[in-house]
Amino acid sequence: MPFVSERFFSIGYLLMDIQDISGTINEYVNITKDKYGEIVLTCELLIQLLELNKQHFGLQTYQQSYTICIYIIAKIFKVLTLINKQHEDLHLEFKDRIVKIGMLISNTDYLMRTAFNNGLDVNWLLQFNIPSNIDFLVKDIRAKGFLK
Repeated sequence: MPFVSERFFSIGYLLMDIQDISGTINEYVNITKDKYGEIVLTCELLIQLLELNKQHFGLQTYQQSYTICIYIIAKIFKVLTLINKQHEDLHLEFKDRIVKIGMLISNTDYLMRTAFNNGLDVNWLLQFNIPSNIDFLVKDIRAKGFLK
């Protein structure tokens, strides 16, 4: 992931690179059926993306950053949904990563704005309190035309 940040050209190219990495994760999951690994790898992707590129979000307008912000928020919803499907004993394995993602989002204005406008309560991440009906919430949010 650092190589993507080191050669940063624009937020659009960053999104393309992230989508490419995400595609590699999806390919791994399709081959191995490793849902636990999917959660860990996606969390690490989000953490590194946010840690290494925070300054790039502030250099763009909100319009320019909107697509990558939506992509990140949608990925977070996916991770929360996947965690909820795991056995309860495994939930604590993901706590540190989810809290860290929540802190990184809360320190990025554009991501906070996008999370708020698309139904993601960052407190779920910061307090590691995933609603038990997250599947329904995501479906409802998408049905209302958000996360697009």
